[in-house]
Amino acid sequence: MNKTTKIIIGIIVAIIIIYGIWYGVSKKPIAPTTKEPIKIGVLAPLTGEAASYGQNALAGITLAVNEINEKGE
Repeated sequence: MNKTTKIIIGIIVAIIIIYGIWYGVSKKPIAPTTKEPIKIGVLAPLTGEAASYGQNALAGITLAVNEINEKGE
């Protein structure tokens, strides 16, 4: 493979990378079409030796969910 071929391949790879970045940045988020509830699951230790940590995590998550629901988001 000569030097010219390596330069051409490098330019093509750079163009593909730049296009990929541009496509990812310019892509607009799709708004949900329905107002179905969003289900949230949590894996937390609620029993056993680590239950105190799980109960604190569950309380924080419940608080956050209630605040978001009050705002109507």
